[in-house]
Amino acid sequence: MTRKKINLVYITNDSTRKAAYKKRKKVLMRKVSYLSTLWEIDACAIMYNSYETQPEVWPSPMGVQQVLSKFNNIPKMEQSKMENQESFLSRRITKVAKQLKKNCKEIWEKEMIQCSTTFVANGSSVTHLNPQSASSSLSSSMVTLAPMMMVMPKAMSRTSTEEIRQTEVDNMEMMNNNNL
Repeated sequence: MTRKKINLVYITNDSTRKAAYKKRKKVLMRKVSYLSTLWEIDACAIMYNSYETQPEVWPSPMGVQQVLSKFNNIPKMEQSKMENQESFLSRRITKVAKQLKKNCKEIWEKEMIQCSTTFVANGSSVTHLNPQSASSSLSSSMVTLAPMMMVMPKAMSRTSTEEIRQTEVDNMEMMNNNNL
């Protein structure tokens, strides 16, 4: 049995907001207690709210002071090694960016293979590539690169690879000169 999704918006009704706060506070304090008991760790919770003048603490003000003093006694070098939300997200973004770059490279290679097999099978014609509008799907017949010329298939009647390479180089030079 799953819970329904909670809508995370500001609760405008004061009595409903206070009731929800008390319920969530109780759950949070219980979770901190479980962490402390089950794994024998020093943990504390400090909660400030607009309903009371003093912050609420768990387990006690003295227990919170002990945990905080232990943390403050840790050398600054070790404290900097501890991960906070900002460093976690930064590390995660870097990892995802590398994965994206790898995936883009794989797609590009597959598209190049597809274009070359289509070129060999059908012949050749020339198409301008526009990196902003080119598709990156495998079914695409164009490759997304910097603005350049792409040789597309037509009929191929040449025999030697040297002749093919020289002719295509000459064609591309002529097209580039025409575009300037």
